[in-house]
Amino acid sequence: MAGLPARAEAIDEPNIVELVTAAVAATESQDWARAADLYRQAVELEPNNSGLYNNWGVVLRRQGDLQGAIRAYQRALELDPNLSAVYLNLGLAYLVERRWEEALAILTQAEQQLPNEVTLPLYKGIALEKLERWGEAIGAYSTYVQRTPNALGHYRLAIAYWQTGDPQRAAEFFQRAARMEAQVGLYSAEAGRALALLGQYQDAATLLERLPSSWLEASDFLLLARIAHHLHRPDLADRALQRALALADSGSSRAARTSSLLNDAGVLTAERQDLQQAVQFLEAALTESERDPQMLAVVAANLADLYLSQGRLPEALQQAQRAVSADPNLPQAHNTLAAILLEQQDLDAAIHHWQEAVRLDPLYWQAHRNLAIAQALRGEIDQAVESMQRAMEKAPTLEIVQQLNGELQGIPLVRTGLEEQSQ
Repeated sequence: MAGLPARAEAIDEPNIVELVTAAVAATESQDWARAADLYRQAVELEPNNSGLYNNWGVVLRRQGDLQGAIRAYQRALELDPNLSAVYLNLGLAYLVERRWEEALAILTQAEQQLPNEVTLPLYKGIALEKLERWGEAIGAYSTYVQRTPNALGHYRLAIAYWQTGDPQRAAEFFQRAARMEAQVGLYSAEAGRALALLGQYQDAATLLERLPSSWLEASDFLLLARIAHHLHRPDLADRALQRALALADSGSSRAARTSSLLNDAGVLTAERQDLQQAVQFLEAALTESERDPQMLAVVAANLADLYLSQGRLPEALQQAQRAVSADPNLPQAHNTLAAILLEQQDLDAAIHHWQEAVRLDPLYWQAHRNLAIAQALRGEIDQAVESMQRAMEKAPTLEIVQQLNGELQGIPLVRTGLEEQSQ
């Protein structure tokens, strides 16, 4: 048949028993080429034997001839639609081939043929997941974990819940997977990421600290560093950051010392008040991002913020202008440039850029707040009050809302205070 392996050494005047016995022996020794050829000879002798076609398909798949395996499985089903094992084998082959619709159809039939096969709901869930039929995938995976409560099932179920917009349930199943197989870095990493997104930082840190030494994702250690900083654990933050950078430098991580990694390291180091090291990271990130305008804008805006905090206004202005020029649609760049312009007492230009920032991102509460202060300084009290109220509407926590409310109460005094100072 076309596309099948070349003939291996044949058995002299073979009979079916000798061929099958030899094929089974070759299969047990993982000599897939010989096993495939022996089954080929067997089906030539018994072309209506569905079991032989199924076994031939198994060894062809192990040999890497997926198309040949699929043809053999299909022929087995044509000969005997009640041969239950072939449904599962063909379904797996379709999954490997990414033929999701065909995989789902044959696996659904397999459920009728093999009602007690514990792995079937897992495979069916994968097909449903790839077809983005998330609700049905949850049903399939739930059945699987009821039958086989292992880490893989909980992990797949977590992904399905995440995709349906239920991150809390997703995090719960990620955590279960991580507890079941703590040595598998993937489960702890996924659980840690999910919990971090939910703001459950202590639990996230616990899981990410547990990542095995073989785990090579620099971004996960960088995330741990950010979380540790938030939890006021400077020693852990430093260890995690150094681990991320070491992985990037070693080339063992998928993330080299890219502009993104260096930018994140710079921001984190600045938050820890190591400003000299932060400048070094961000300046290196700036060099790495020369060919990526959007990344360049982000890095330049962060560097401008850092220069501003150090009172290095000319350098801050240069980087902020560079950020706006590289990506005029980056709200952060306009917010930073406005703050620098205000320091230089260019109030009109500052207000223009803060207005641009909130136009680009209406949820940017910090820019609304900054705009309110600038409008108050220009004597536009009504507009300032409106801007501060918008900031309060967008603020993420009650504590910030209370802080902004205090600033709101002081807005009528801002212009008066400015005039008194100028007398």
